Amino acid sequence: MTLDRRATQRHRVSISARYRADGEQRCANLFDLGNDGVFICTHEPLEPGSLLDLTIHTPGERGFVSADGLVVWTNLVHTDTVPAGMGVRFLSVDPEASERLRAQLDSLS
Repeated sequence: MTLDRRATQRHRVSISARYRADGEQRCANLFDLGNDGVFICTHEPLEPGSLLDLTIHTPGERGFVSADGLVVWTNLVHTDTVPAGMGVRFLSVDPEASERLRAQLDSLS
């Protein structure tokens, strides 16, 4: 049994994103998204404790949400319930972008 330590609800999404870590930029799809973090689908997740810059395309808008994040866990093997990838906790998000993100997530509830 896995203990879910998230402070806010996550929503299943299919949203594209870009992230930069260690000087490399990568494109990825998101598996789920919440006000406090995201799960990024990738077969090459970063190590827990890694820092990254994340840019998320906000569906239905022309804008992006930019955030600094911390990899808190990884899943190396794709399963029926969770794809391979990494769970990222947001460390900082632009306040205006955070409000747009919150409104979008509220519309999914």
